[in-house]
Amino acid sequence: MATELANWLDRMHCGDAAALGAKLPSGCLDTIITSPPYFQQRDYADPRQLGQEAEPAEYVRRLVNVFAALQPALGPRGTVWVVLGDKYIGSQLLGMPWRFALAMQDAGWLLRSDVIWHKPNAMPSPVKNRPTTDHEYVFLFAKSPDYFFDADS
Repeated sequence: MATELANWLDRMHCGDAAALGAKLPSGCLDTIITSPPYFQQRDYADPRQLGQEAEPAEYVRRLVNVFAALQPALGPRGTVWVVLGDKYIGSQLLGMPWRFALAMQDAGWLLRSDVIWHKPNAMPSPVKNRPTTDHEYVFLFAKSPDYFFDADS
């Protein structure tokens, strides 16, 4: 595995996260920390991009598939931390972080915690009929109940 892993270290790898993740050596990761593109927030002008799906369900399905592809590379005590913001369409809050978290549970991941990342200097919202959104969710997922977490650090 050391030789196989050496091909990944100290290099930048560009491509589809699911495709690249599927090529990682088995069990080589202890944790994954990511903030994937949010649903319909940024257009990177690439037809393969994540985040510009027409429907929330398609976005969630594709995002869960990325983590399914990465799961074999995660060691048995590994964790995944995902930062995800929400989205309004019209006057409706979509609940994208929780749609994703519940879909991850359905895919077999253990949802261990939801952490609120409070942003006291959030951009003010021009709308006047609801509070300004000043937080994002950070979800902690584990592959198994015997995952590593250092509460004292």
